[in-house]
Amino acid sequence: MNEYIDIGKRLRENRDKLGMTQGYLAAILHVDVHTIANWEHGRSVPSAFDLIEMRTAFHESIEEILRLEKEEP
Repeated sequence: MNEYIDIGKRLRENRDKLGMTQGYLAAILHVDVHTIANWEHGRSVPSAFDLIEMRTAFHESIEEILRLEKEEP
């Protein structure tokens, strides 16, 4: 599956879990609501800056937001 779509699904799940609308999240991140929709539909991905801002909005680490697997040493 397209990695952008996977990231978008994770972002939407996080947003929905917190009861946030796309508009509310867009306001928190200072982006357009269309930007949020594009991320969630896999048409684009958030920048590193946007991911850092999402940590605060979602109260999770970037790894948790994106559900990145941690490598074992």
